[in-house]
Amino acid sequence: MAAAGGAQKDTYGISFAGATSAENTYVVEGLNTTDTGFGTLSSDLPNEFIQETEVITGGYNAEYGRATGAIVNVVTKSGSNALHGSVFGHFSPRVFSADAEAIRREGTAIDRSTNQDYRYDLGAELGGPIIKDKLWFHVGFTPTFTRSTTTRIISHNVDANDDGIADKDAQTGFTQREEVARRDIPSNFQTYFFTAKLTGAISANHQWQITGWGNPQRADAMFATVRDPSSARARTDQGAYDLSAKWTSKLGDGKTQVDAVVGFHNGYNNAKPLSAADDVAGVRYDYTRSLYDFADLEGGGIEACSDGPNDRYKKIVNCPVLSYTDRGLGFLEDRTNNRTSALVSVTRRVKAAGQHIFKAGIDAELSSYNSGRRFSGGSFLVRNEAGSTRTSRWT
Repeated sequence: MAAAGGAQKDTYGISFAGATSAENTYVVEGLNTTDTGFGTLSSDLPNEFIQETEVITGGYNAEYGRATGAIVNVVTKSGSNALHGSVFGHFSPRVFSADAEAIRREGTAIDRSTNQDYRYDLGAELGGPIIKDKLWFHVGFTPTFTRSTTTRIISHNVDANDDGIADKDAQTGFTQREEVARRDIPSNFQTYFFTAKLTGAISANHQWQITGWGNPQRADAMFATVRDPSSARARTDQGAYDLSAKWTSKLGDGKTQVDAVVGFHNGYNNAKPLSAADDVAGVRYDYTRSLYDFADLEGGGIEACSDGPNDRYKKIVNCPVLSYTDRGLGFLEDRTNNRTSALVSVTRRVKAAGQHIFKAGIDAELSSYNSGRRFSGGSFLVRNEAGSTRTSRWT
């Protein structure tokens, strides 16, 4: 899609013709699969399962409503009288990519850089006849595995002049710092793409198909950086499942065509702690503290962050951190985005003073957005510099 004319990436996906990505509509096998909550891409399939992709960026007919951006219309592969298929795989190791540079942030001792260790998939797709000239099938399956490593870097400020003001790096303008310790935190992603289609023909003029596809994903990934590193990861199950059924009839020597589509789209996103031990109330300190205050959570190797008697720079806080979270994950959400849709249309081709096409139809959707929200441990505490605590409860 990004290669289409007028397309470019934005925060949430691909934008077309000046519209944002959230204004697009994504249709697969006649079913609107756009996320019902945020308007983003919900159902995703690898190119090996796709027969055709149509991108309409303007001037589209009324049947493509509910969009002010582009219409992305996808048709998956179908079976035929000839047995056909393919086996494919991709592998992208870290050695082929340059190492990411740490993202520097002012006012905190914690930086991070993330590198993809590998990404690989191995898939297959196969289509062919069940009953020649009457019934065909096509199936595809591709598991994809990705692992990345976030390097959490701790540094302390420098006050070489001993004037109580941390020195500045003349080249970057950031506070000058020296690395103290680093820790690697892995993130793992598993996505299982699949598609299955049955196509049948009652006769040359009456055909039907049933298609199912999905992209369930599990991610054990980095949740946040400025927090207890032992509980910095969360588990997220997300993706979509879709089912579409179509019927097409041609009447009157093909001059009249009746199309009917019914379908169901289920998108979901469920974030939770990796273990029951992490399902505790979070505590965040909304002011600047020394990272050494959390030495019991950070582990060994940060002795240089101490502002005690052996402090090298006695007039400054060596390792300041703002809004450090020292316990549970905090906000979690279990979200589902469902859509049930039905479409019936009639197309009539008329030859009178030229060729004309008339089309009318009924398009109905029942969409829902359900969000179950809570804090880990049932509450979240925020403490300020004056020592007061604000408690939010959400179970």
